[in-house]
Amino acid sequence: MPWQPSKLCVSLLPESIDHLHNLLRQCGKADMIELRLDHVGQIPFHKIREDVAKPLIITVRPVTEGGFWKGSDDTRLKIFQRAVDAQMDYLDIEYISANEILSRLQISRPTSLIISRHTQENRPEKLRQLFRTMQQVKGDVYKFIYQSAHLNDNVTALELLEECAAARIKAVIHAMGETGQISRLLGAVRGNLWSYVSLDGAEATAEGQISLDDAHDIYGLNARSENTRIIGLVGYPLAQSQGWKLHNRLIQWIKQKPETGKKIQDFIYLNFPTEDFKNFWKNWENQLDGLSITIPYKQSILEMLDYISHTVEISGVCNTAVKRDGRWWGFNTDMLAIYDLLCRSKSEFPGGAVVYGTGATARSAIAALKVLNIKPIYICGRTPKKGRQIAQEFAINFIPEQDLSSIHPELIIQTTPVGMIPHPQKIPPLSPLLSNARLVLDVIHNPPHTRLLQEASAEGCSILSGHQMYLHQATYQFGLFSGFSINYNEMESFWKQMISG
Repeated sequence: MPWQPSKLCVSLLPESIDHLHNLLRQCGKADMIELRLDHVGQIPFHKIREDVAKPLIITVRPVTEGGFWKGSDDTRLKIFQRAVDAQMDYLDIEYISANEILSRLQISRPTSLIISRHTQENRPEKLRQLFRTMQQVKGDVYKFIYQSAHLNDNVTALELLEECAAARIKAVIHAMGETGQISRLLGAVRGNLWSYVSLDGAEATAEGQISLDDAHDIYGLNARSENTRIIGLVGYPLAQSQGWKLHNRLIQWIKQKPETGKKIQDFIYLNFPTEDFKNFWKNWENQLDGLSITIPYKQSILEMLDYISHTVEISGVCNTAVKRDGRWWGFNTDMLAIYDLLCRSKSEFPGGAVVYGTGATARSAIAALKVLNIKPIYICGRTPKKGRQIAQEFAINFIPEQDLSSIHPELIIQTTPVGMIPHPQKIPPLSPLLSNARLVLDVIHNPPHTRLLQEASAEGCSILSGHQMYLHQATYQFGLFSGFSINYNEMESFWKQMISG
């Protein structure tokens, strides 16, 4: 079958006729509409068919099939027949009752038949068996929904969609639940005929549905192609991440520009929160084309890479991985961002620098300082053992927290989460150094002006925020992911437009 972009199907569960009409008025961005008539079966089908030009799916799901319908089977059958008579585009009938209903129902074109199956099962082999069994009932489209308990459960949906493509079967397959949301998004770029979404401000008809506005405006699900690549952010936790908004909106914006749209490699960017990186990699590596890597996996990724850039080699840290010709390449755009920021500050630091923190970002900061030939370099952190190890590795100076007042660095780089939302009132023990400092960089970008930066500004220091660092590294990442370079000023301008509306 030739590739067709996945449509956005808004799912409506009206409680009355008036409620239905109100909901229909909000479906402008949708490509098609599902009417779940569990609460209100007696709707004016012919009138709605005349008023709504978009394809319509009609379904009535009883309580025994996971819905809310409490009426009789005979009444439900009459609703289906009236929908067919009104030339609705699709009937959705649950597999468990399909043979009985279809033996009593007169279906004629243009109405097509969706055979649905919902299961709490999530074992891959069992799911494959269930999906093949439901195909014994003849239908035009097969809708297969299963329960997700883990991030890795989403992979089964992608594998089933590959089978459908090979067998030329029309399908909509995804996992239920919050952890299954990824399958809804990836299904749109791997062969689902449509993606079920909810109206903004309305209750979703299933757990894990994304809103119509997000699906259309941020993810652009109905504007993707079979060449869309899968990229995302892996780490834990990821609740504060904004990369999914930035990268998806940015690529949609660039694709719409005639002079640049054909030059870019399309990708969709998702969050992959996991507490077990090796297990994640085992399940997802073959599905992915690139990754942003954040805490705590910026060093764990190293053993998975085939090639590393100079930035990874000298820092020992990778925050960006890209697959090229089946091989994984690692880069450190954090280091490049810190290097750029310090270069552009046009300041000299004869008194040297102190890096507070002993994690991956501290390593990136030290590597940038070494390239810039800023010395002496001190490292200080809450875990002295790690601090001493890093100091030895990079041939710099370790200094305990209680001895900070004995040094007088002119550059301070803060790399820990201290002061990040939800604890913006906290501050690392760097205040005694501010009177001598000329420049302070805090890598935290939420909030953009931490308490440390506020105190530094009050002391007369120049300041650089984690927000600036984030946009610098995102600029580099976007180029690696899309094959299309933009400059920092363009990125910053786009960010301001995005957050303002």
